[in-house]
Amino acid sequence: MEAIIERVGGVDVGQATVVATLLVGAAHERAKKETRTFRIVTRELLEMREWFIAKGVTHVAMEGTGVYWRPVYSRLEDAFEMILGNAQHIKHVPGRKTDVKDSEWLADLARHGLIAKSFVPPKPPGAGGGPRQAGGSVPPPPAPAPTRECPCQIIRRDKPQARLPCAMPS
Repeated sequence: MEAIIERVGGVDVGQATVVATLLVGAAHERAKKETRTFRIVTRELLEMREWFIAKGVTHVAMEGTGVYWRPVYSRLEDAFEMILGNAQHIKHVPGRKTDVKDSEWLADLARHGLIAKSFVPPKPPGAGGGPRQAGGSVPPPPAPAPTRECPCQIIRRDKPQARLPCAMPS
């Protein structure tokens, strides 16, 4: 089967580490493979991202397992076309027993266009990479939603503790 993507990364995410494999090669050639392991800390995730960028990777595939994929995905999503595969579909493929083989397999499946993307909701407007803004300050808390008091609940001036009964339909 001919490859569709020439420069692709496959990422197998564990609880403490990420195994990343990159496959580079023209569609009609056998891809050159390179694999590295990174810890799940911001500095090393950014190092993995820079490694992918330096190698010209355009697509990165990973499986959505538990919640461990989220910090990795958030560090890569603005630089690459992300392919988040359904772990239930990917795990039924035989022959993979190690993280290295998993990352290679994900990269190979993505290279051939064989992973259906899972839906990942978009970030809400203004959601950056964390709580700090460009100036280094913590953003102010959101304003409370405006409340509207029923006109029937206006406090009587002569008896502040007494309220009028509500006559409006609820």
